[in-house]
Amino acid sequence: MAKIVSNYVSLDQATGEYYRQVLLPVSGTVELPWVKVYEGKAQQVAIGEGAPLHGQSYRVLWYLAGGVEWHNQIPGTAATAAALGIQRAAAVRAFGELVGAGYILKHGTRYHLSPALGWKGSRSELRAFYREVAEA
Repeated sequence: MAKIVSNYVSLDQATGEYYRQVLLPVSGTVELPWVKVYEGKAQQVAIGEGAPLHGQSYRVLWYLAGGVEWHNQIPGTAATAAALGIQRAAAVRAFGELVGAGYILKHGTRYHLSPALGWKGSRSELRAFYREVAEA
């Protein structure tokens, strides 16, 4: 069992909500990809609090969260459908539902996992991301 080094919270400036987070010590080099996930938001998704998800949407959301790139970039509908072995139309419906629920954001021609769920990047990059999205 890992020893908790520090508890801290993050503020979602868009909603004013606070999310509890935990830092764990890591020895050596971390070779696995990572993303910081806010546990309260993950629980809200799981229990269907807020906008409930239907059909393939849960599966698509967790696939995207598991493979998020730096600055929360995620693949589009065609790549997601191919990776999950589902029809592109099902991926398009899932993306529409996830955008509508606020779990993913469309920024220009790219999709991003909502920073409300978690963030892969530095705090300063997150602030810059919010400024960029607010200006769009």
